[in-house]
Amino acid sequence: MGICWCKEKHEESETYFPQSSNDNIDNAIQSVTPYSAAEYYMENTEKGCPDSSVVDKLVIETLGIIGTLVDNEQEPPASMLRLHNIADNEEGWIQVVKSMVNVIPMLDPLGPSVITLLLDDCPLPSRESVLHVASMFNLSAQSAIADRANAPKQRNISVVLGCIAEKLAGPSSLGILTNSTLDYLITNLDMDADPHVILFSLIALEKFAQTSENKATIIRRLQDEICCPISKLEPWINEEHFVRRQVGFCAQWALDNLCKFQIELHNII
Repeated sequence: MGICWCKEKHEESETYFPQSSNDNIDNAIQSVTPYSAAEYYMENTEKGCPDSSVVDKLVIETLGIIGTLVDNEQEPPASMLRLHNIADNEEGWIQVVKSMVNVIPMLDPLGPSVITLLLDDCPLPSRESVLHVASMFNLSAQSAIADRANAPKQRNISVVLGCIAEKLAGPSSLGILTNSTLDYLITNLDMDADPHVILFSLIALEKFAQTSENKATIIRRLQDEICCPISKLEPWINEEHFVRRQVGFCAQWALDNLCKFQIELHNII
């Protein structure tokens, strides 16, 4: 779970600087600063949020390194520690979220995992910060349709929303599932959208539905649809395409395990 905004910063003796042979990572570090890697990572982040390009490079570097970790007790990579430091204040948290959404590619299988790992260890965001993120990405049914060509960004936004819903489950999440956010996620369930976007939008809805009030809100919203989008996705469980099959499984799980979903949604069809 998250920690408070005033958590202690990592001490210098606790910071680990991994040795990597990845030329792309080394080039990314050198392009940001002429100093050594140690000096780069120990840069004082309490002075304010770094330039967005620096945060972008840290996110990409974390994505490149995270797959090499083989032990749960292994010290996190230095880039991840730096991102946690940056996210200790709300402005930095927003910048980290923005960078993850914009730079993590679709084809990297660890992309959603890196988003989850980074947000899981970051301080709990305030309601205002979450609403600022929703406003920053202009979440709405219209933006979901207009940005359909930018599937990586839509996938990453859905992953972020799911992580936030899980971290803030309970009363704290009631004000976060706004009409605009809900419209965005429901619109992403359209069968013409990218399967990755559909999958993580459906997962985000399931996580929001962990709070009973949000579940009732989601059901009322789905009742406004002519045909329930979740029921339309259930037959995908027999698809050969592995992402579409995952979508079908999640749709079936939602219909079978979220009781109100099952009762209400089948009445719509």
